[in-house]
Amino acid sequence: MGIAMKFKKPLMVVLTLALIGGAVLGALNYVADNDEEVVKIFGYNVYKIHGSGNYTIYYPLPNGSVKVLKRGKVGFFPVFVKVPEEEWEKVAGGDGLFAAPTPMMLYVTEDGRFGITSLSASRVELGEQPALDLKNET
Repeated sequence: MGIAMKFKKPLMVVLTLALIGGAVLGALNYVADNDEEVVKIFGYNVYKIHGSGNYTIYYPLPNGSVKVLKRGKVGFFPVFVKVPEEEWEKVAGGDGLFAAPTPMMLYVTEDGRFGITSLSASRVELGEQPALDLKNET
């Protein structure tokens, strides 16, 4: 009887943690599927990328350079990105800047199509825009 009780308690803790983790992950996937605006959680922009391929998220800085925020392969989990919008607020000082720029994403789909999109919503669809014609063929 004593041995069975020793195994039951850790098993219940593990199952409870798995249930809570699954619920949190499901809620994040649901929230990140927003088509109209970017969802922010604890200062991070959350993006749910649909499709298959590789991506690079970058952000323009006020000094003219570009900062790479994240690189990766599209997966099941939402992507959390810390966007340095405060850089633009420091330069503008509240005057003359209507809004900070949105991050951009370069991507290559599994079928070899190259594209670029602005991350103005939490739901991102790879291949949604027409493919870029880099060879200038019509």
